[in-house]
Amino acid sequence: VLKLVCQELKPSSQLTELIEMRLEKGELLAIDLFWLLFRTTEHWEPLQQKALQWLQANPHHAITLFQLINQNQKNWETPEFKENTLSSTSFATRVYVTLDGKTLTTRLPTLQTNKKQAQQLAALQWFWDYFNHSLVAPEEIDDIQQNASENTENFVGELQLLCQSQKYSLPVYTITKEGADFRSTCFIESSQETL
Repeated sequence: VLKLVCQELKPSSQLTELIEMRLEKGELLAIDLFWLLFRTTEHWEPLQQKALQWLQANPHHAITLFQLINQNQKNWETPEFKENTLSSTSFATRVYVTLDGKTLTTRLPTLQTNKKQAQQLAALQWFWDYFNHSLVAPEEIDDIQQNASENTENFVGELQLLCQSQKYSLPVYTITKEGADFRSTCFIESSQETL
C-alpha cells in the first residue's frame, strides 16, 4: 500500500500521521522504508527525516535497505564494505557504493568492536550522508584523513565509538556557518536524557 501512496506528489496530513505512528511503533517494513526514502518527492522530506531517525535507532535494517535498493534501483551497484583493523579490539568500516558509474563513501569510517554492527552502522552512516549530500569520492578520503591528522585528533570518530560502546544513539550534528568559521553542535540521546 505504501508503494502506491508514495507516488503521490505530497502526503496528506492523515497519511503523514499514519506513517509517523507506524514508525513510532516499529511497524514499517524494510520495503516500506525503501519506498519512503527512495521513491518520493521533496514534499516527503519531513517523513524521510523521521524514517532516517528511525533507521538510526534500528541500524540492522540498513543492510536490508541496501539489498532492496540493489533489487529496485538500476543505477546502484552492490555496496562494498571495507574494514581496517585499528587495534585488537576495534576496526574502522566504510561502505562504497557506485551510483551511475561514480563511487561514493562517507568522510569518516564507522568505529566498532563487532564486525556485524560495524557494517550496519557504516551502512546507516552512508544513508545519512547520502540524504545530507555529504558523501565523497574515495580519492577524497586520504586528503580528509591527512588534514584531520595534521590539524587535530579524530574527535568525531572518538565520540561515535564512545556512543556505540555506551549504547547511546549515534550523534546528530547541526552545522551552522558563522562568518568564515563553522560551528558544529552535537546531540546524543541516552535512555535517560539528551546529552
